[in-house]
Amino acid sequence: MNFTFSETYQSYVSEGPIQFRIPKHLFNEQFIEQAEVIAQLYEQKLNELATFCLADAHFSRCYPGQTVQSIIEQLGNPIISIDEAGGVLTYTQHILDMDHIIDIEFIGALESFFSVFIDG
Repeated sequence: MNFTFSETYQSYVSEGPIQFRIPKHLFNEQFIEQAEVIAQLYEQKLNELATFCLADAHFSRCYPGQTVQSIIEQLGNPIISIDEAGGVLTYTQHILDMDHIIDIEFIGALESFFSVFIDG
């Protein structure tokens, strides 16, 4: 995985369908390896992620009638920001609606999900 520094984000950013961002102060081999593990696990974790979204009351109110499969199909690729605890999956190009950004916080290398924010 290749990273280049972005002045805009003050982070190192990867290229590809799933973009990773690692803040400048955290950019080291440990966090690069964490990004690589997350990249490998992401597809396997989609059912768990969609199930977590369905269980969130705010998500279910904003997007009624969704199923695990429909969420997976509509999320698109995330921007994954890595931090000390895990990170945030940010969906800016999902097709659940045209107005909101969806952020889902996670621990470790997608070990668990703990919050959903819908912004917009």
